[in-house]
Amino acid sequence: MIDLPSIFPNHCRGAVSLTYDDALDAHLDNAIPDLEAAGLRGTFYIPTRQENAWQTRPDQWRAAHARGHEIANHTQYHPCSGKHPWVKPNFRLEAYSLARMESELLGAAADLMPVIGAGATSFAYPCGEWTVGPDESTYRPMIARLFPAGRGVALKKQLVDPLDCDFSFVPAWVLTDKTRTDDVIGFIDDAIEHARWAVLIFHGVGGGHAIDVARDTHRAICRELAVRREEIWCDTFLAVAQHIRQKSSKPWGAPRRV
Repeated sequence: MIDLPSIFPNHCRGAVSLTYDDALDAHLDNAIPDLEAAGLRGTFYIPTRQENAWQTRPDQWRAAHARGHEIANHTQYHPCSGKHPWVKPNFRLEAYSLARMESELLGAAADLMPVIGAGATSFAYPCGEWTVGPDESTYRPMIARLFPAGRGVALKKQLVDPLDCDFSFVPAWVLTDKTRTDDVIGFIDDAIEHARWAVLIFHGVGGGHAIDVARDTHRAICRELAVRREEIWCDTFLAVAQHIRQKSSKPWGAPRRV
């Protein structure tokens, strides 16, 4: 254990955020019940104009938000690099400009507002990618301006140092059907030992996506965090980011347009 005062509340030695991408039925049917059974809350990233459970079940997302889950920005159309064969040509990042990306981010924020109300949310980069146009211009400075924190994707398991955190791109670990529960618990152990923030990414939970985690695995992770709540603080991505910003004197001020 490091011999430093913890930046986290309630004498916890580390933090963890459970995040879920793409507004799936499995999030409402499986993930949220598992979280709430363990007394936890998660962050759900919504592509607001895709065909997904955001379109078909808005009242349930509204209710989840009212119970403390974060409903957050994942763009409108989930643009990703054209290297992915499933991306339609007009929604390849190579076809975007910085102006188009900003318009879409603001549009997604406006789409979310009738369900979750006003106020800041965090952001998650679709596919973990952060460049637009043929010249690969970065839009990370835009995320720093529009959001308190942006969740990226780490190339390998990577814990976040709360005292040295780039809030425009916070690395996170994508869990898949090959991820072992013991490895996730080990990641949580490391966060506690080194006073770090562990950010996990789920897509399917017990089905619903090509990137899937078995529901038993998800439940086991939730149970582990519930049992160890005195050691590790589990909260939404936004809540942890805002807490760290406050403690480390890195405040964020929302632009008026969001």
